[in-house]
Amino acid sequence: MNVVPTSFRHRCLRVLVAGILSFGGLAFAASPTLATTNWRATPVAPTSNQTFRGAPTIKVISCPRVGNCFGLGIIERDSDANGIVTTPLFGTLRAGRWTLRELPSQPGWQQVTGESLSCPTTTFCAATFRAEMASSGTYNSYTATMSGTHWKYDFVGSHGIGDVSCSSPRLCLAIGSDQLPDASEVPFFEVYKNGSWVIADAPNPQPGGFVSFSANSCVVSSCTVVGDYNDQAGGIHLFQEVYNGNSFSIGELRSPPGCDSTIDGCDPMISFLSCPKSGNCWAVGNDSLGIFLVHLVQGSHETIRASVGGSNPNLSGFSCSTPSSCLIMTDKLGAFFGSGRTWTHRSISPPQGFSSLHFYQTGGSIASCVPKSFHCTVVGEGELNRAGMRKYPGWGVNQLAVWANS
Repeated sequence: MNVVPTSFRHRCLRVLVAGILSFGGLAFAASPTLATTNWRATPVAPTSNQTFRGAPTIKVISCPRVGNCFGLGIIERDSDANGIVTTPLFGTLRAGRWTLRELPSQPGWQQVTGESLSCPTTTFCAATFRAEMASSGTYNSYTATMSGTHWKYDFVGSHGIGDVSCSSPRLCLAIGSDQLPDASEVPFFEVYKNGSWVIADAPNPQPGGFVSFSANSCVVSSCTVVGDYNDQAGGIHLFQEVYNGNSFSIGELRSPPGCDSTIDGCDPMISFLSCPKSGNCWAVGNDSLGIFLVHLVQGSHETIRASVGGSNPNLSGFSCSTPSSCLIMTDKLGAFFGSGRTWTHRSISPPQGFSSLHFYQTGGSIASCVPKSFHCTVVGEGELNRAGMRKYPGWGVNQLAVWANS
């Protein structure tokens, strides 16, 4: 699979922002209080006065419990003879404070990105990495697991591995694809069972065509995968695959209302998937007409059009606490709370001392909701303005902020 390298750039004054969205009540989707809740971002320093030799950022997040989240990102260093150097970063968020630590790099890494992170418990995480090799400029993929505080990398090679999801320390699924010499795609999946990663025999929805495996979500003993493929006429089709712990089944998903990619080129593509309950999942994506959702319930599904934003909302994160309580994050439009066709919009203002607040998506989801809790966490980044530089002298690029509602 041809993977476009993540663009790395220096940011003079940048801070990480973690938003903790804490709310309750069963009337989540229709509750008007979500739109009127007082939201604010409060800058905080990392624990132990941590300093790093480069600029740290958190790109993806996973929250196994309320008030306990983990983040995966990078540290961007000065350039060497081969260009900018980056190393992996792992963060723990507890009580509104980040504890960051640099993860060891593998031999030959020049630039590395943390593609995805899934932490089903507070002592186990799985992650995927994509690294540019300094000597050749080629890219290799890695899966990794954290047990306690120890990280173990597994070399995947040139196979394109992206999203990873775990239901427990006993079951994880990492999905991706390989590009063949004729430019067609074949699935490349790895399953984590019994303490090791093994290649899974996943079906190909379109042999000889271009296939994109977008996202997956594992609950209890099964995993659901969603994606899209191009047919020979150029039309784009959505599909799902379900892993039952031993084998995969595959099925077609209906296109969003008003979209027929074989005629009007609306190009539907799924970005994220969240399964808050076994057999009950929501997928979110967008096409030329806007955002759409697919509700997958016990073998059946419904594809609907959501009244969320315009035609180019820049989806950056998605997660569901319950089947009726989901969070859509966009970079340009802010946050949306709800499910199905009913959503409540919430604009997001930068904290005092910040000139901007962004919610970029560069790999996995920047949002994570703890199942059944109605608590979500979102990571972003912002820049200090002149007032912020005066208010926080010497902060530089290594500081954090917490965004919370009250």
